Parts: sequence; C-alpha cells; structure tokens
Amino acid sequence: MTPIEVTTLSVCLSGVDPVSGADIRLAQSQSANWCEGIIPTLINEVLDEGEKFADAAGLEGLLAYDVTLGIGLSSSGIWPGFILDVDTITRISACGAELDFDPYIDDVPNHPCVVNTDDDFTVEFTALDAHHERRVIAKRRLKEYYGSLEDVFIWQTFKEAWHYHQDNSLRAFREKQPKLTLYARYYKDKTRLVDGGYDNPEDDIRPGFHLNRDVFIRLNAANARFVYWPFECKRKAGA
Repeated sequence: MTPIEVTTLSVCLSGVDPVSGADIRLAQSQSANWCEGIIPTLINEVLDEGEKFADAAGLEGLLAYDVTLGIGLSSSGIWPGFILDVDTITRISACGAELDFDPYIDDVPNHPCVVNTDDDFTVEFTALDAHHERRVIAKRRLKEYYGSLEDVFIWQTFKEAWHYHQDNSLRAFREKQPKLTLYARYYKDKTRLVDGGYDNPEDDIRPGFHLNRDVFIRLNAANARFVYWPFECKRKAGA
C-alpha cells in the first residue's frame, strides 16, 4: 500500500513512577506516513524500548508503572482503521497497558460500515465455527455514542461470549481465530485547540476510542485479534 503523508503520527508509552508517583514517558515512536500496519509497528517499537527500560524483568516489569499506550494522529485524506495482531496484543497484555487512540482527521474518504447498522457504536466478537465459517458470537450496539462507553459495551460483549462454550472462559476460542471488532461512526470535533485558539471544527473528524488493560488480557486469553473500523453513513429516515 502506498504511504499517505500525514502531519503527525506518534505512539507514546507513558506511566507512573512507582516510587515518586511522577508521570514519566518511557518511549515514543513517530512516523510521517500512514500505511497499512503502521500502528502495530510503532506500538511494538515503543514496547521494545519499554522492555529495555525494565531490563531483566521484561515487559512484565512495566506492570508496576501503570503504563498507557497513547496514539496521536493528525492527518488528511486517510481512513484511520487498523488491526492489532495476536502477537502485539500478547505484548500489550504482558505489560498491563491501556490504549488511547486520539485522531484529528479531515477529508476522510467515504468508508461504509461492513455490517448493516444504523447504530453509532457496535462491538462484535466473532470466531470460526466447526465448518470454518465466521459467525457472530456476541454483539452489543449503541444508537447514539458520546464517548467513554467502550469499557461497558466491550465488557458486556465478552461476558456474552463467555457463555458460548458454557465454561465462562474465552480460552476455548483460541483455535478459532477470534476477532473483536469495534465499529464506530465518525464524529465532528468541536474542541480542537491550536496555538491558543480554535481552528475550523467542521473539518475535523475524531473516531477515537479507549481500551482498558482488561480488554487486552481477555483478548490474549482468547488468542484474538482487535479490529478498529470507523465509518460514516447516513441514518435511515426515522432511525
């Protein structure tokens, strides 16, 4: 895929010093281009640096630092969807990180949702069945989404998936190529602050989200991938 020039794309691994309580930046990696796979690449780069920081303790040594992966993106003309592969999720789970994705994007290409929905927010857990066909194991939808609700809806989706094998576990999905997909409608941003003032908010779209550390622990238990699929489509009349 041809890289697309962006203003800023950065992934920062930050935490809290367990002795002083001070906020610290452990690692940061940046790119001037957006291309397929760039986000997991940058995440793994900062995790490599975090692992060096923790020395012999490895990624598990970062648990004491309450770490967060912050992804910042400012760009034009891109669709900001991405996938986190199983190995990347395993590493994020090992260090107990949370993840914040905070994009500022204008001129987003039209990208329809791959599921038939008029809802603003959908979380879907899928896996292969005995016939190697992908089926929906659990799903949660929200008609209007205003942010900060991902934790509740993702937790409810996992909770429903637990009952699929009647053993209250996600480990039975490990050989079924499970996938957690987050579908989120684009939103216009009204609060972007630039150089002490507000720029043109009508041009900005912020399909961002937050994943807490428990999400990565459960995805790792299931050997699952994570897919982020932002989209924009008009509601049906009366929806």
